[in-house]
Amino acid sequence: MLVVYIKGTNASAIEIVGNKNKFLIATESNIPITKSTTDKKHIKCGLIGEKLGHSFSPQIHKELADYSYTLFEMPEHEVGDFLNSNVFDSTNVTIPYKKTVMPYLDVISDEALRIGSVNTITRLPDGGLKGDNTDYYGF
Repeated sequence: MLVVYIKGTNASAIEIVGNKNKFLIATESNIPITKSTTDKKHIKCGLIGEKLGHSFSPQIHKELADYSYTLFEMPEHEVGDFLNSNVFDSTNVTIPYKKTVMPYLDVISDEALRIGSVNTITRLPDGGLKGDNTDYYGF
């Protein structure tokens, strides 16, 4: 079972409680949520990186909710084509591609610009890509 508590009308974080764990996830209140991103059977999420064999992300996301979370391991020269595909609705980005992805994004949050890297990409309703850095809120 997944329980989500949103604190306040302009929440800066969402607390997610899974079967065994609690997670606090930073969010932005100005990102529009469309039907396709709220229908968990259709949402496609993942992680972009060079070497991902050590990642526990699929298990964590399986614990949180019932949606697809895929590890997208690829060499740097494939990142642009991947981002231009419709393979994902939202994806996390890990080292070494946190800066590599930035030129392919249509919108970059002020927080990501301040940090100089992106760790979360969301497909917008118009098909564009928005990059953010959730580490900003963690620090």
